[in-house]
Amino acid sequence: MAQTTNWTPAKKKIWLHLTAGIMWSGVEVMLVVFAATWFGLVHSWTVLLLVLAGLLLAAGIYFFGFSKLASRNVQRIINIPKERVCLFAF
Repeated sequence: MAQTTNWTPAKKKIWLHLTAGIMWSGVEVMLVVFAATWFGLVHSWTVLLLVLAGLLLAAGIYFFGFSKLASRNVQRIINIPKERVCLFAF
């Protein structure tokens, strides 16, 4: 059983933050590509209305939901007692 600890990718906590940020950035790029594809299917004046509605919804979701979730996850990583933890613990 002691041999499996050598296979655990234990890194400093800063790498957890970096890995989580890169993962969320990848999700952001994917969503932007989806939105750009969908906007290509509608007329130009409709795109403006959809963008405005999307920005309003995104601001509400960020302020009332996502920012709290992200803060809790950052705090959870900070509160991990070990200095070196598994890279996939985020």
